[in-house]
Amino acid sequence: MSDHNAPHPYEPHHRLFGCQLKMRRAHTHFKALHEAINEFTGRNPYEVINDFKPEIGYYTVRFKVREWPSPAWSPILGDIVHNVRSALDHLAWQLVLRNRSKPSTGNLFPIFTKDPLDPAAHATVGEYKTARKRWKDRIRGMNPGDVALIQRLQPYQRGEEAESDWLARLNELSNRDKHREFHFAAQSLMEYEFSVKETTRNACPNPVYFKPKGEILEDNEVILRLVPTTIGLDPKLDMNLELFYDIAFGKGSPLEGLGIKETLPTLINHVFDIILEFKDRFDCQDFSPPF
Repeated sequence: MSDHNAPHPYEPHHRLFGCQLKMRRAHTHFKALHEAINEFTGRNPYEVINDFKPEIGYYTVRFKVREWPSPAWSPILGDIVHNVRSALDHLAWQLVLRNRSKPSTGNLFPIFTKDPLDPAAHATVGEYKTARKRWKDRIRGMNPGDVALIQRLQPYQRGEEAESDWLARLNELSNRDKHREFHFAAQSLMEYEFSVKETTRNACPNPVYFKPKGEILEDNEVILRLVPTTIGLDPKLDMNLELFYDIAFGKGSPLEGLGIKETLPTLINHVFDIILEFKDRFDCQDFSPPF
């Protein structure tokens, strides 16, 4: 992730300086969280347990939690999300000022997964009217050219992939945080490498279950189950299983199962790039107070 905490050509008098401060704060929180996660994983908080049941003839590999991710990370995640979302709302406020209009509390950066101006995109007339009003409230007082750029950035422009757009994800995370639901961290299965040792003889593995990748790992959960197939006398089956996991957004999160250290930098950079898209418009304008 690019270092948004590093010196930047913004100055305190620049209209988007507040946006930059918010992004810097988000980055500071992320660095602290990143270090805490690295310290946690360095303590080997998880192990893999191999369990052979000769009476029923199969191997089971289970995931054992020695130590859970800290609940103290939850408010840090919330602070990151709040500052990133707030940076966009600061941008919306400044866009109204840029147009020499007077901002109001309704001026927020709009994020819509359905086109608020298309009745066909909504299930009912009431839903459409509500969405249209919310859109109008958020962009009121902005320059039409700025509104056009905001429209091009909207998640609904991605069609069926609107919900996975980074702005849509940010909005869901922000709403969850505002409604006092914590962003708990968990562990997620990223990858595994399975192989048979050279000491194996007269037997081969027959996997009947692999846990899907990208899902949350629970304590004592089965990761792999296989039934060995014997093909001779005195069979022996030795295996290697290397597990790769990540600290991820926990159950119930809009980003459930996604790795925190990979997801948050992408989200932060996406919003920072949006702010940069508007920065050029401010840099060539006289910022004498409109009131």
